[in-house]
Amino acid sequence: MLNYSYYPFKKELEKIDAEDLLLLKEVSEGWYIDYKVKGLKVIDLAKHMSAFANQYGGWLILGVEESSDGSRTPSEFVGMPKADLEKVSRDIREASAAHVNPEILYEEKVIDGPLEQIGLVEGKSILILGIPMSHNTPHIHSSGRIYRRLADQSKPKEASHDTFS
Repeated sequence: MLNYSYYPFKKELEKIDAEDLLLLKEVSEGWYIDYKVKGLKVIDLAKHMSAFANQYGGWLILGVEESSDGSRTPSEFVGMPKADLEKVSRDIREASAAHVNPEILYEEKVIDGPLEQIGLVEGKSILILGIPMSHNTPHIHSSGRIYRRLADQSKPKEASHDTFS
């Protein structure tokens, strides 16, 4: 198993199902988890992936609507169109290989609807992206920044002035 500081599921990633996703209803977005409704631009994927890898590892979960009550927990598992999965997977590979140095290790799990118990409809999927804590840091983003996870955001690390002296 890969090295995660936090593992929100009760089973290995390959065996995760709707019941495991229901566990996320109690998990706020934060240091270890980021919920997104849909796929991100490649450059933004690279930012989030490098931030997790540079810190404690974490989970980017696509196809999840965040609750509006400030709890930062999932309100709905809306999923993303199954037809978009191939492109999103390709974007993730590109983010890791072309926009972060060194390349980031990650694992991916797709959960397809219909899954009545979480409200995921036919033709929609949830994509779980696990990014383990890296021992090969820092992972430098193609923008030249080193991102890390600060609470529920991926932020560039402030450069210390003595680095360049």
